[in-house]
Amino acid sequence: LVDVGKQALGNYAQYEQLEGGVKKLFGTTAQSAEEYAQMTGLSLEEAESEWMSHVGAEHEILANADKAYKTAGMSQNQYMETVTNFSASLIAGLGGDTEKAVQYADTAVRDMADNANTFGTSLESIQNAYQGFAKGNFTMLDNLKLGYGGTKTEMLRLVKDAGVVDESIKSLDDVSFDQMIQAIHIVQQEMNITGTTAKEASGTIEGATGSLQSAWQNLLTGIADSTSDIPTLVTNLIGTLITEDGKGGVIGTIVPRIATVISGMSEAISVALPALIDAIVPVIEANIPTIISAIGGIITSIVGVLPNIVDVFINLVPQIATEIVSMIPTLIESGIKIVLSIIKGIKETIPKLI
Repeated sequence: LVDVGKQALGNYAQYEQLEGGVKKLFGTTAQSAEEYAQMTGLSLEEAESEWMSHVGAEHEILANADKAYKTAGMSQNQYMETVTNFSASLIAGLGGDTEKAVQYADTAVRDMADNANTFGTSLESIQNAYQGFAKGNFTMLDNLKLGYGGTKTEMLRLVKDAGVVDESIKSLDDVSFDQMIQAIHIVQQEMNITGTTAKEASGTIEGATGSLQSAWQNLLTGIADSTSDIPTLVTNLIGTLITEDGKGGVIGTIVPRIATVISGMSEAISVALPALIDAIVPVIEANIPTIISAIGGIITSIVGVLPNIVDVFINLVPQIATEIVSMIPTLIESGIKIVLSIIKGIKETIPKLI
């Protein structure tokens, strides 16, 4: 309980910080349209429309974070952290349209997860690549393994190949970050990479395990959040263990595989054991005379040395006996002193004990 409680507090502390970042980027810290009007200097009518748009974007990004455990193999905290790392450039490129930014951000995160699951690349290296793209650094484009090198020229070629911009565009200065996200998404769709994470979330051992870990992290965060829907979080967690058809989730994928492993081991043993016996027994038979001869040599050597050991021992016995006899008076004297000390101690203690 203490350990889970500490983890829950830690997760929620991180969630508070990340939620604050999401509100600043996609939503607003204003609690009402009136407050937003005061903050921005807009008329109430203008402020109300803009405030509602920001609130809608904020709710959508948080909803995407809640279900990221099965769409991107991430906890809500991991999702929000990933999104906030590149969203400032994304929103700026979209002219402040936070609703569109939410959609592009979700596409980017899912594409990151799909790419990592398809090629076995670490998710962190792909996240770093996207953060680099947002800052105009394209050296890590080759991390995505889409057939494009880590240069500006290669990124420009990618967005052109995807058909996001036409051939007349000569510089990446004329390409926004959202267009890069869109281009990568199109290329991954053409390579049948898109959607692999969501499919693997229940259909493969690694995918189901990752989904389970993310759902558990969400539950930990929810435990410390007074506004969270605990029953839903628990249901999500159980859903990662076993699907309704019994074929997916951690249990649904691992248990049948255990049966296959045991069956495979049994077959391997039944085939290998006779072959091993046929190979080993002749070697043992051929070497038994040599082994017995070697053992005989060891025994002969020991027997040859034994008389010397016995002679040494016989010579030592009188010396040991003499030493013991010489020590007897000292031992007796010490023993008497110990006994007298004990008697004296008991005699002095008896009145206190009574």
